[in-house]
Formats: sequence, structure tokens, C-alpha cells
Amino acid sequence: MTDHKIPILFIGGAGFMGSSIIRKLVIINRYDIHVLEPEFANVQRLEGQDVIIHRGRLSDYDKLNILLVNKKIEIVEEKNKATDSKS
Repeated sequence: MTDHKIPILFIGGAGFMGSSIIRKLVIINRYDIHVLEPEFANVQRLEGQDVIIHRGRLSDYDKLNILLVNKKIEIVEEKNKATDSKS
């Protein structure tokens, strides 16, 4: 078995729900976790976690595309306040 970690990108992963999921994935140690957050976002919940935080907007297609291609990210998880609040 190889030590290859699966690259995954969380969009909005610094919030309560996203950071909770990320902490569990860090423990599993199978994922190379990247988080995309805007410049003004508070990422304090992710401090001390083995994640790479990228600052930028989802609407910046060129930057997002470069991130996805360079890091070979195939899994993207979006944590959206509107969907988090639904039961």
C-alpha cells in the first residue's frame, strides 16, 4: 500500500460544519486537505490542523482552476450556510 494521500478541496471549510468535518479527516490521515477561504474569513478553527489554506474567491475561475490542476484535486466539498441549516 502506498502513502499517497487523496487531495481534497473544501470551499468554506473554516466554518463550524466544515472545520468539524476537516478535523475528522485529518485524524484519518488519508487526505491532502486544501481549504479555499476569502481574505477576510476567520480561519481560527483550523489552526493547528494539517491543512493548506488558500485565500481567494470562488468566482476567481483562473485561480481556482490553477489550484485544482496543480494540486491534482478531484474531490471538492462545499460547505454552504444555506444547505447546512436545512434538516
